[in-house]
Amino acid sequence: MNILIQNFILSTAVGGRIIRRESNRDTMIYNMARGFVANGHTVTLLASEEFRPLQPEANDFEVVYFPSRWPRVFRPWLLPWPKGLRRWLRDNAGRFDMVLSVEAFSIPSLIAARVCPGKLLVWQEMAAFQRLFFRIPAKIWYNAVCRLFMRRVPVVAMSPQARDFVSRFMSDVSDEIVAHGADGSVFFPADAVGNYFVVVSMLVGRKRIDTILRSFADYVQTEGCADISLKIIGEGPQEGELKELSRQLGIAHRVHFCGFLSHHEMAAVERQAIAMLVNTASDNNMVSMTEALANGTPVLTNVVPLSAYYVQAYSLGIVKDGWGADELRQMVDRRGEFHANCVRERSRFTNRGVAGRLCDIFTQCRSSQL
Repeated sequence: MNILIQNFILSTAVGGRIIRRESNRDTMIYNMARGFVANGHTVTLLASEEFRPLQPEANDFEVVYFPSRWPRVFRPWLLPWPKGLRRWLRDNAGRFDMVLSVEAFSIPSLIAARVCPGKLLVWQEMAAFQRLFFRIPAKIWYNAVCRLFMRRVPVVAMSPQARDFVSRFMSDVSDEIVAHGADGSVFFPADAVGNYFVVVSMLVGRKRIDTILRSFADYVQTEGCADISLKIIGEGPQEGELKELSRQLGIAHRVHFCGFLSHHEMAAVERQAIAMLVNTASDNNMVSMTEALANGTPVLTNVVPLSAYYVQAYSLGIVKDGWGADELRQMVDRRGEFHANCVRERSRFTNRGVAGRLCDIFTQCRSSQL
């Protein structure tokens, strides 16, 4: 098939600021585009100009960047309004077999629903009204726009919570759940295991890395933990205070701040970790979590991220609010069991596996509407 992907927000902004990278290769949607290509499809990706990489890229798919209309109101990292998208779709939609658009609450999704409704599949992540402007725009959008103009557009959700939420407003929602897809050529299991846990995260307050440090400090005081360490991959404004906290807790010699790493570098560290640790205060589907699972790395997480569903449903680690030293010990003791389950379920989390399932769901939805 010839596939068009609309995903105008390529990465998460930090403090209302888009961080442009040398390359967008490690973004979730680039991984997904490569998954479709690896399955034999031709792909074009549409994105916001504000996310254009700093250096020219060589990809095996086309990327078209659009400037943002009224960026002070329709912020490119929250609710982009791509200038010229409607005309571009009118001119080009005929050459595509499927249009995959991320999120129902999205101006590009609405434009595609009006221009080429018979080719559109919405991939839904959000499981609640977005908080922008006190949730008022999202409530109007879902209750009016989705019901009037997008109700019959097929939707596949990234979590059961997202499926149940969007089903209130759109009628053609698949029962199947499809997570983000990690690049299977980069994230793959290894039999060897190191003597460390890993955190992969922006170093910002809502990620609650401080609580992970405190739990790790409690754990290493127990018997038999003399050599275990913690590796933290990521960067952010809290790095200095987290380093200071590790010194205060007496674990600075056990905690290694690795900074920003490419996906190849990160995957190599992560795949030999005992487990990836998550204790976030606010997250939807975490790409880092599905990457870990594709990497064969079990996950210890609280219940907040929607991706915790996969960990619990397929026994790929432990899901528990307020986890601490006891759960860290269980991750050590049950690492072999959890790792084997990750390997067994790996196709659920690779870009090729996810791309294949999205194409199958789209074909089934369209066949049922004929």
